[in-house]
This record gives sequence, C-alpha cells and structure tokens, in this order.
Amino acid sequence: MDTNKIFENEKDLTTFEKLLKAVADYTDAYPATGLDQMFTNMLNNKTKIMPKDKNAIAILDYVGCMKTTPAGVVQQLLNLRFGDLPMEIRPVYDLAGKKTTAYWRRGNKVYDKVVSLLDFAQEGDVKGFVDDKGEKVEIIDIAKE
Repeated sequence: MDTNKIFENEKDLTTFEKLLKAVADYTDAYPATGLDQMFTNMLNNKTKIMPKDKNAIAILDYVGCMKTTPAGVVQQLLNLRFGDLPMEIRPVYDLAGKKTTAYWRRGNKVYDKVVSLLDFAQEGDVKGFVDDKGEKVEIIDIAKE
C-alpha cells in the first residue's frame, strides 16, 4: 500500500474542505456576488476540481490556510498571482540559470492566477506548469536548494 498516495489524497480533501468552507461563508455573508456559481460547482464536482499536481495543491493549501476572514481567502484565491506567492511555494523553474515563475496551462490557455488551478468547468486537459510559451517545465523545489 502506497502511504504517500493516501497522504496526498487526505491533503487534497483537507485543502478542498478549507476552500469550500471559505467560499460558502463568503456567499452567505455576501449574496448576489456571482460566487454562488463557483460554490455550486464546488459542491457538484467535489474534489474533481482539484489539480493532481503536488505543487498546485501546496499553493491552494497556502491560500486555504491564510489567517484571515473568508472574504480574505476568497479574495486571495481569485486575485493572487503565482509571482506574488512566497518564494517557498512559488512555482519556479530554471531558465538559463535564472529562477523564473511558471504559468498553469489548461487546454490551449495559459494562466498566472491561483484560481486557474481549480477546474470549475470540468474541462480536464491539464498540462500543468508551463513556461510563457506553454511548454511543460519541471518545478524546482526551493526548500531543497
């Protein structure tokens, strides 16, 4: 039995629950903001909206664990860019000896916001972290460097 896989699944679920709670609290406190559709998608699709990439999960976990109000968590989820993340969880890759922030690719679109990690529309076709041209890159673990 692969205990790493069990741990990853538990972390996925815990992260999803934190984000779901923040979005639920936000939609209760601020109705008619348009986020009720996001909440409905989260309820309907559950953890299927979560990425499979461990670096992406770490980023979502960071946002879900912020010591702030639900509105603050939702604001960070919707507006935080990868380049604004703390260096220890920022998705970076090596580009000719320089650490460069990666993007997230889903289908033919390239994104730089944290919210793009969640697959609300159930599009699938995730390419993961990519460079500015949309080519897959290997994320560097800054903690190990």
